[in-house]
Amino acid sequence: MPSAAAGAAVTLSVAIFLITVWVVHIRPHQQSGVEQFAYPAVAIAVLAAAHSPAPALIAGLLAALVVVVTVADRTGQERTEVKNSCAD
Repeated sequence: MPSAAAGAAVTLSVAIFLITVWVVHIRPHQQSGVEQFAYPAVAIAVLAAAHSPAPALIAGLLAALVVVVTVADRTGQERTEVKNSCAD
């Protein structure tokens, strides 16, 4: 299999996974705008990575970026909720 086809196979699989998680888990539960934007944006970036010299590495780094953004956003939301509940 040529390297371009192998890169496309990896990145297409990752992009489909990210979109599926977004459709099934993020959208229905009305998560924050950051999460609503991050998953589709990274899926598109992963598809673009198919044309790079190291598509699997870039797809993995982008998937890790989604995890970091999601955890940071949810941690920030929890801190805000705790502050608001202490102020009451």
